[in-house]
Amino acid sequence: RGENEISVMVKMKFQSWAALLNVMPC
Repeated sequence: RGENEISVMVKMKFQSWAALLNVMPC
């Protein structure tokens, strides 16, 4: 029950992180 929620949150965080890295010039 709680595991699914955490996995979803982690996925969302990962996606937002990837978007940030994509926008920011390395």
